[in-house]
Amino acid sequence: MSTTTRNTKADSNFVARSTVPEISVDASDYSQEHTRYIALLEDYMAKVRAQEDMYVAAGLLCEGMTDFLIKWFHAWEQRSILQLRDCMADDLTYADPTTGGRDWFPGQIEADLYVLMFRLVPDLVFYPQDDTPRGLPYYDFLDGNVRLTVPWRQIGRVRFTPRTMDITGVDRYNMVRDPERGWLIARIDTDADLFYALGQLLPIPIRPPAQRTVERVMRLLQRVFPGLRGPQVRPTVHAKR
Repeated sequence: MSTTTRNTKADSNFVARSTVPEISVDASDYSQEHTRYIALLEDYMAKVRAQEDMYVAAGLLCEGMTDFLIKWFHAWEQRSILQLRDCMADDLTYADPTTGGRDWFPGQIEADLYVLMFRLVPDLVFYPQDDTPRGLPYYDFLDGNVRLTVPWRQIGRVRFTPRTMDITGVDRYNMVRDPERGWLIARIDTDADLFYALGQLLPIPIRPPAQRTVERVMRLLQRVFPGLRGPQVRPTVHAKR
């Protein structure tokens, strides 16, 4: 991700070509909420490339996937619908919990909606959730199809709101490899916690309850309504807190 010319205006053409950028973001362009995740990008991509090398050595179709992910994250950091479109197959379909759509396709109207989103959230960036094994991509190569699952974190501040959103989610990509364009996304399925996102936008933010709070409330209800108790299960190590 580079910090070269940033595109926050509606692109006049929905198709463009781009090259793979370097994985760097200038932290001075963003608020302090971004700083921690900007700092982990280099190490994260190094681990992603090590994953690719491992799969390629095993004879699996993964060569060039790291460069694709750099290009994909960069397109989001640039907030450029042209660069995002360049990562998509021409027959892409997607499911997005924001709209409730399950089999949408990215026509011009959908592209314009994303441009509007970039205007409403001018510092929107997608990051890895973290650089631990939990946050790394998951690959599947069953029946010669390449599928990729990417945990992500979205950080950005909606205009005229008091605080920055910090939302986590997971994208599942069905990948195809074009002879000329390289890796492309043919299908996107997105899962994200929209309730938590909405709670962050309210004048008084709503936070999800702590697990201990839920447990205390449930135990109190079980004393009043014994029928709420289920069969005894084998305790986990965390149950002894």
